[in-house]
Amino acid sequence: MLPSGKPEDVGMDPGRLERAFDLLRGWVEDGTLPGATALIARRGVVVGRRWFGDAVRTPERRPIGPDTLFAVASVTKPITATAIMQLVERGMLSIDEPVRGLLAEFAGPGKENITLRHFLTHTSGLPEYAEDDEEIRRQQRGLDAFVRSYCRGRLLFPPGQQWSYSNHGFGLAGEIISRVTGRGYHEFVAEEILAPLGMRDSYLRPPESVWARIARVWLPGELPTDHERYNSAYFRRLGIPWGGLYSTPEDLAVYAQAFLQGGNYQGRRIVGPATAREMTRNQLSESIRDTSGVARWRTASWGIGWDVKGQKAPHNAGALTSPATFGHTGSSGAMLWVDPALELVCVMIGTRLAESGWVDGPVPRRALFSNAVVAAVCD
Repeated sequence: MLPSGKPEDVGMDPGRLERAFDLLRGWVEDGTLPGATALIARRGVVVGRRWFGDAVRTPERRPIGPDTLFAVASVTKPITATAIMQLVERGMLSIDEPVRGLLAEFAGPGKENITLRHFLTHTSGLPEYAEDDEEIRRQQRGLDAFVRSYCRGRLLFPPGQQWSYSNHGFGLAGEIISRVTGRGYHEFVAEEILAPLGMRDSYLRPPESVWARIARVWLPGELPTDHERYNSAYFRRLGIPWGGLYSTPEDLAVYAQAFLQGGNYQGRRIVGPATAREMTRNQLSESIRDTSGVARWRTASWGIGWDVKGQKAPHNAGALTSPATFGHTGSSGAMLWVDPALELVCVMIGTRLAESGWVDGPVPRRALFSNAVVAAVCD
């Protein structure tokens, strides 16, 4: 856990920082969000931590507190990418080798040249979801069913030519980690990333003993089911490599700080400095366009597993962060970003499905919060 301190000790204005937290408080009070939490750290010191609203409302109301766990959805993706890069560092694979050599069943027209780099930068040409995604979930099938479906996925465009957000690559990356290490994806991540960094409140498959601590995600417009995202027992036991992590702002801040410090936190190194730099720099040429419909960027920018801000606008990290800012968001309402130029880490989670409109509607709330955080920096 990062140490705590005063904003003014690390060059931040406490009054301005409180304005950012007031935004979250207001979104809970006006009913936009059932609950929200945030953590801000600068120069390795936590200078603000707040929580508002309810973790659970039925059958018994329970407020969000310092021990609440959150589904962070696609913030899982950089962690899966980190595991892949650990294997690259150990000489066990290359991110530029064809995936077909690692997964023989990954076959089909145009797939012979798809590499792990394409997977981790969303340039493989594969779609976001499996064609039978809903059916797999409805039948409550395991990760192996997703792997088989992802291997059958049909290309939307030739690999490396465009950018389009995709879960396929990260699901298959998890399977590759299992096959290459023989340890299982979940075990490998827990032993090689979460444990070394002391992320004791982070789980890809949270045990039932901590379920009472997990905040429910509000899914407007979706009928409750026994296989719904984030909240169902099925989902919590699945541990999907593209979006299955449950964590706390404190743990996410430690993970982010490790990348801010070249892959190391308090003497516990998860990747080398060269790897950390490579993962957090833009991997894409200026000619690559965003064709996914998820964002509105004329030119895409992405690292290895990380969203790199670059010249993208609008952006969840706001207009005031530097182009070097990297991070990720999750459809569960989670957001994590790191600005190396400001030595700033931001974690913000609103417990409502991002696609329901509260994030990117007429009021771009993630960006508003991010701008307010950066405005508190004085030096």
